[in-house]
Amino acid sequence: MKAVEDVKNVPAERASAPAGIGPDDDSWNRPARYLAALIMTRDKILRVLGRDPTAGLAQAREWTASPDPVLVDDAVSVFMDIGGHDQDVAAARLARDRASEHWPFKQW
Repeated sequence: MKAVEDVKNVPAERASAPAGIGPDDDSWNRPARYLAALIMTRDKILRVLGRDPTAGLAQAREWTASPDPVLVDDAVSVFMDIGGHDQDVAAARLARDRASEHWPFKQW
């Protein structure tokens, strides 16, 4: 899958832009965000079909630890969609707020 290959080249854990990238451009992290969207879509389908009611839970917990506020926000969405994970939602929201403070580009 192309998205997976792109993410290998631009890891989600990178917390700063490469040299030469403008201060308002965080496009360097788009592959990781695109892959997260694909994963969330797949997991949502699995939950709606009833095949796996907790699809995406482990991934969301990983995203909570990401320095990218967009991925942490994705985790919040997954926890809320699955339901019954109020503590995870609260922790992810706190992590998102902290990640937002330290993200180099404020318009994420």
